[in-house]
Amino acid sequence: MLLKGSMENSVVAVTALHDSKDHEIIITVDINSANSWHNVNRITSSYGKDEFARYLQSQLKKNNLIAANKEKTEKMLRFLGFQSTQEDTFISYDDSITYTLENVNYPGKNFTEIVSRVNSQSKFHSGI
Repeated sequence: MLLKGSMENSVVAVTALHDSKDHEIIITVDINSANSWHNVNRITSSYGKDEFARYLQSQLKKNNLIAANKEKTEKMLRFLGFQSTQEDTFISYDDSITYTLENVNYPGKNFTEIVSRVNSQSKFHSGI
């Protein structure tokens, strides 16, 4: 589960891990943090969150949910005694990117044929 962070350009990742006190471990990340050479996504903290249910309820109320695996999130919310998440207001990890061309739909065309045609017309082929 990915939530908006409390600081600008930050996010909070909720993991499936627990600390020694059985608290849910969260990880805070600065997005595009600049150092002297590069922009990086920098982990700023990782810890077991006290009163996680209250924290999560507050974040959901503020519509701070960015992305989640629907199945795992629903299971976690039921376990914590919450109602369902907001419908269609976040990115679902369940909507994955295909790794083969057979399942790609393109209106009226076979995607494999389109890629083959583009590759044959291109001066440079990747060879991959």
